[in-house]
Amino acid sequence: MVFAVVALVFIAFAIAITIRPANVIALAVSVYAFEQWAQANAGYFARNAAIINYGFGVLCLYAILCAVMRGRNPLNPITPAMWTWFALFTFAAVSCLWSIDRDLSIFLFKYNLPYVVTFVGMMPFVIQDREDLNKAMLMSLLFG
Repeated sequence: MVFAVVALVFIAFAIAITIRPANVIALAVSVYAFEQWAQANAGYFARNAAIINYGFGVLCLYAILCAVMRGRNPLNPITPAMWTWFALFTFAAVSCLWSIDRDLSIFLFKYNLPYVVTFVGMMPFVIQDREDLNKAMLMSLLFG
């Protein structure tokens, strides 16, 4: 039952992303809660905790691909939101240098790097204008 729900959610988001690539933001907002639900209800997802994250990463890449296929250049224009996300990422990386336990801080940064790359590196590329952000937030309200 849980496998069917997880599959249906990912298929539904693949269709929603095909319609509007920024809909991946709705999954980004609630992917951790969805992952916790799947892990609590199926031992497979508890043992293989990263599988939902890999699926989310694939959907993020698919959203960028859909945006490009629609003739939108994710790098043009580089929005202030993108600069803000990149500034926060840089601040997080530099913060490891003045940490009390630098080795632990760098380890944790490397451990979380795939999540950071997904949220900081790929998410801003799917938002091209204010309408994308409005629709993505509406979708997150409906999904969440």
